[in-house]
Amino acid sequence: MREFTLYARFFIVLILTACGNENGSSGEEERPGTTGEDPLIVFEARVNDLGAVREGEKVVSWFDYTNQGNGQLVINDIKAGCGCTVPKWDKKPLAPGDSGSVKVIFDSNGKKGMQQISITVSSNAENAREKLTLKAQVKI
Repeated sequence: MREFTLYARFFIVLILTACGNENGSSGEEERPGTTGEDPLIVFEARVNDLGAVREGEKVVSWFDYTNQGNGQLVINDIKAGCGCTVPKWDKKPLAPGDSGSVKVIFDSNGKKGMQQISITVSSNAENAREKLTLKAQVKI
């Protein structure tokens, strides 16, 4: 009796998996959350090298981007990997085809040598998290 139950279960599972694709699709599904109307954030450059910077100097850099998707782009948050770097951006939605910039202020006070700061941009875009890098060689 135990073997019969085991075979019956196997047979049911086999039938259910064989019939699971009855709509004729390829089995590939669209990524959850994408509708074809999503924004797409594309940065002109992912790395900004400030070159040589004197210790104690505050330097401004820009990361330019374009919304190359089909929906309104909203940057929700930008986090820098170091308290010495402060990002600023426009919080208004960006229409498809429009461009914007992330302003980054690097404070080299107390720093020396090669600095490489990661910046993470979070948005409602298809590519929801993008990593940027700010580099500087701090001289005393």
